[in-house]
Amino acid sequence: MQRFSLRGLLTTEIHLRPPRLFMQRFSLRSLMTTIGYIAVACAALSYASPFWWALTYGSTLVLLFAAPLYAIYRTGPSRAFWVGVAVFGWGYVVLMAGNPQGPAASRLPTGVVLNFFGGMTAEQNYSDRYRYYPYTNVQPPSPRRPVLSSVTQPPNARDFVGVGHALFIALWALVGGALARHVYTSREAVLGTPPHGTS
Repeated sequence: MQRFSLRGLLTTEIHLRPPRLFMQRFSLRSLMTTIGYIAVACAALSYASPFWWALTYGSTLVLLFAAPLYAIYRTGPSRAFWVGVAVFGWGYVVLMAGNPQGPAASRLPTGVVLNFFGGMTAEQNYSDRYRYYPYTNVQPPSPRRPVLSSVTQPPNARDFVGVGHALFIALWALVGGALARHVYTSREAVLGTPPHGTS
């Protein structure tokens, strides 16, 4: 049994290793991408229309179709990122059966949230538009509006839900990519081999 010495404790050099943080360093490009996504999401949901639905859903499909190609021809952490994007993004599409207005999509947690806020938005718009004519036989506004003339019109419930699901698909895909890259780099650190490739 080794004796404890206060003098030895005071003269011993203590090397403290900083704890490993589970936080990746964000680049300026990642920051600008995040700000741009938030800005587009706010504009698309505030003025949800067939135009914004087509724009967000089309951009999301481009991301999902490009993900397998990047996953095949990239290497290292970049390949892991795009594999995560493809798995999580297409997984969301499969869960909602490819139809953001279908019953499968409405049962998802995101579908419940979007249907709730979409209903509130439609009721508020109807109330604001017809509150000065309570005794007239005014019909509710049509849920369909011309594409180009409805870019800055108040949203309706159908377009709000469609735009919301498109944004959630893209967000879920990017979260899957970040998670896959984190798992890859953690595995490489445990194995002692430096990660290669760029995202």
